[in-house]
Amino acid sequence: MIRLSGSKRVLNDTVVSIHSACQTYVNLIPKGIHLLREIQMNSDNMDLVQSNCETLGSLVRHMVEIVQKLFGYSEQLESLFQLNKMEPVPFISWNYQNFS
Repeated sequence: MIRLSGSKRVLNDTVVSIHSACQTYVNLIPKGIHLLREIQMNSDNMDLVQSNCETLGSLVRHMVEIVQKLFGYSEQLESLFQLNKMEPVPFISWNYQNFS
């Protein structure tokens, strides 16, 4: 097993987090569709409609949180990209040739 460190580790961790967030978001879509159908089919039962609307609102808030996390991951990737473009790369120790 290869142990990553530095920028490679940050990149790997960020990509894994993006994948996880996307999977969670995609899994919420059918739940939202189901709730919308329940609201439509039971429009005569106001208690059930109210309950489903509250659940749908909670689901939408959760989806918004995921999108906000994705924006944060995007900023992390952009910062990492900018950091790796810098010359010389900061926080890297000199190799033995630089000391000779």
